[in-house]
Amino acid sequence: MISLAIPADIPVIMQELMLPFHAENGLAPLNHEKTIAWVTRMVSEERLIVEMRDGEIAGAIGIREVPLPYADKSLLCDEFFYVKVAWRGDSVGRDLRLAFTELANAGGQIGILTVFNPGREAKRRRVSSLVGFLPFGYVLKVA
Repeated sequence: MISLAIPADIPVIMQELMLPFHAENGLAPLNHEKTIAWVTRMVSEERLIVEMRDGEIAGAIGIREVPLPYADKSLLCDEFFYVKVAWRGDSVGRDLRLAFTELANAGGQIGILTVFNPGREAKRRRVSSLVGFLPFGYVLKVA
């Protein structure tokens, strides 16, 4: 079930989503205080959706709107997207992507979802096409 994260979810999100996400994909050392403030801000601004499975948070997407200075539309982008390892392959990511798509469509926005999974490129391509996403460019990281 998709819902908005609530303040009581913050410790679980930190421990069970943010720390594993960072361990898998972190680009720089994690600052716990900044991360807690960031998650708290997303929750208080109702910009963090979670997928609940068997009474626990199985995954989440943090969302932000980015106005386009040259157009009347805005982008709906993810700030954070993670599914617990135990729930991968069980449609949690698909459900979150579909909820993200519905939010973008409802707001008349252009949805942009960024997936940083350096070791899982083949799966990324297959999963993206299953829920109506198209590859759109790529991300380069300075070596």
